[in-house]
Amino acid sequence: MNKPWPKVRLGEVLWQVWRAEPVDTLKPYRLLGARWYAEGLFVREQKFGQEIPADRLYRVCNGDFVYNRLFAWKGSFAAATTDVDGCYVSNEFACFEVQADRLECYLLGLVVQARKELDGRSWRE
Repeated sequence: MNKPWPKVRLGEVLWQVWRAEPVDTLKPYRLLGARWYAEGLFVREQKFGQEIPADRLYRVCNGDFVYNRLFAWKGSFAAATTDVDGCYVSNEFACFEVQADRLECYLLGLVVQARKELDGRSWRE
């Protein structure tokens, strides 16, 4: 018999992480962007630390749930996959570890991606 999935607050299965690292001027950094409407993370560019105006960056790990604060209203949410593991984001991104025994990050990404298509509401609602 199939049991319905329990409803829980996201705060019970996600917690924000800050993997801050000081920028090393000689190190190359793969910097991420987040596509709108939950279309995923992508490597936006690679820069050496000397080209980055920030003094710290934040490392993303496989399995993180990530969103861009500036474009959250456009649905810039994503599940980090192995191809972006170890890449970096600015402080304009929020990263969350997922309690893997209670929530599958990839499925959360699909739910967020499908939200607009299913209910027709804008991301601001």
